[in-house]
Amino acid sequence: MKRGEKLEIEKLTKPDFMTEAEWKVTLETIAMLNQTIPDEVWKQVGDKVTSLDRIKADAVEDREKLLSTAGQESTQLGDTSTVLLTTIGRKSGKEYTTPVNVVREGNGFFVVASLGGYDAYPQWYLNLEKNPRVWVQEKDKKVPATARRLTREEKAALWPRLLKDGQALWAYFQMFTEREFPVILVSPDK
Repeated sequence: MKRGEKLEIEKLTKPDFMTEAEWKVTLETIAMLNQTIPDEVWKQVGDKVTSLDRIKADAVEDREKLLSTAGQESTQLGDTSTVLLTTIGRKSGKEYTTPVNVVREGNGFFVVASLGGYDAYPQWYLNLEKNPRVWVQEKDKKVPATARRLTREEKAALWPRLLKDGQALWAYFQMFTEREFPVILVSPDK
């Protein structure tokens, strides 16, 4: 398998951590992506995730675009909502701001730590594991928040909604790693 190409459904193997219901919706989502995404868009997807360095460079570019336009413009492909998530470095103690795709939940957000299907966890996720106090910025409004990783059961129940209302490519990227994607609920302070 190569990132940026359609996946052959019959050759995919269910990850051990997935429930049958999660697997079913994952396969349905991948089939939909295979049918609806033109080849030139698959190439763009593949180009954006060719390496961790490329993902990091694109994140810097997207962060700067979001900050310079008060969150009105993003460099992300597709129409998935993007916010800026600021975490405290687990080693440095410095603030790091990263654009992340989200699914809204009330006044909070669900975030999936996918990192394009690489085996490594995103740095923002490792940071918030150490310190769940974060800031989230939607458009030009930055507020303090608390992050919490969903339980396995919570994630299993939510997975269909994340793929439907959020980023369908999360199903696609999950096929490139045995690492289960953590799902985080970011809840702004009241």
